[in-house]
Amino acid sequence: MSSRKATAHTCRTGLPRARYSTDRGTERPERGPAGGHLRRASLARKLLAGALLAAAVSACKKPAEAARTDAKRASPSGLQEAGCERGGDRDLDQVANCFYLGHPADPWHFLSRESRPEAGTRDDFNKAFAQPSDWRTNSATVLGVESRDGQVFGRVQVVYEAAVKGRKACSEVRTKTWAQEDGAWRRVVRRHEEELADKQFQNGDYSGSVATAEKWLRLDPFSVEAYKRLVFALARDESGSSNGRSLPDTLQAALALDPADSVALFLAVTFTEDPDEGETLFGKLAPDDCIREQAAFNLALRMSPERRLAFLEKLGSTSPRIQMQLVQGLVQLGDSERLRALLTPDLDKAIRTQLEQQDGSNAALWSLTMGEAWLLLENRDAAKAWASYAGTRDPNQPGIADLLRRVKE
Repeated sequence: MSSRKATAHTCRTGLPRARYSTDRGTERPERGPAGGHLRRASLARKLLAGALLAAAVSACKKPAEAARTDAKRASPSGLQEAGCERGGDRDLDQVANCFYLGHPADPWHFLSRESRPEAGTRDDFNKAFAQPSDWRTNSATVLGVESRDGQVFGRVQVVYEAAVKGRKACSEVRTKTWAQEDGAWRRVVRRHEEELADKQFQNGDYSGSVATAEKWLRLDPFSVEAYKRLVFALARDESGSSNGRSLPDTLQAALALDPADSVALFLAVTFTEDPDEGETLFGKLAPDDCIREQAAFNLALRMSPERRLAFLEKLGSTSPRIQMQLVQGLVQLGDSERLRALLTPDLDKAIRTQLEQQDGSNAALWSLTMGEAWLLLENRDAAKAWASYAGTRDPNQPGIADLLRRVKE
């Protein structure tokens, strides 16, 4: 198999963190042990609301469309180094091999007529296509061909592998749409709708983002990326503009495109209400899937503290993000003995670094959880430090004053 590399670009999930912050509410502090429990439960609900909507589909990079094979290796399926697209664009298997694993002399040739203006100039697209990166394509498989409203579409499953130096290799499964034009197969790219849906979401226009994603799906009925925007917009839209489309139905529709698609599974794990069903779906993600840890994080937030601890401990991840959730579960249970064994100064520092990557509101809420943890361990200086840090991330967070008050008691 060829070891082609794919160009990569910064993740564009359509989920700007500052706009997906936790819903705030002013709550009257309760005194005593029962009051502490109520505060922790309320904080957990806020963290759940914020984290589910602030979740990114990938940690930092995702595989892009463009690809090129190491020039020293042979192309698959007997395709030639120069111009593998010539005469072979009417067979989707051959087209997929050429575009994702071969050496197309003119990648622009494979774009649909409507996609070309949205992809930039021919020279810019072909130049970007040829750039190396840390992603490579392991396989490209045709999932099926079908007609929608007189248009013939094909679905291609592409498996990417990330090989970033100094990090554990991971993979992602993505589903791509192709369409027939005069009998030839062409790649469908809807960047205008993607950018507009993202912009609307960033501006808080969730009903507008729903409408744009719906339009996108009419133009490209097999776009998992369109479903991703639709799912997140539906989760926030309260105007009833979804035309009767429910969130569960939308999740099922995305999964139906390709039950192995990483993004579709991520969405289902994140937004399926039943934790049992969510855990079943989580089990379908490959052990090395790049977004598996983020999916686990989102799923765990909907579990009871006891179940969450069992789930995350079984996961065996030592990442600060997962350890942060373990801390929260132990705080909710008031288990100071296990918390003392888990929470060290090194982990405290690692979690602080992790929170630097989050939006201010969400980081402040997690900071309060860390402050609660140190207060439970009777380390008032550490608790005060976390309360102060929360204030630097979101000065309007009402829980800060309450934590500082209890630190002084």
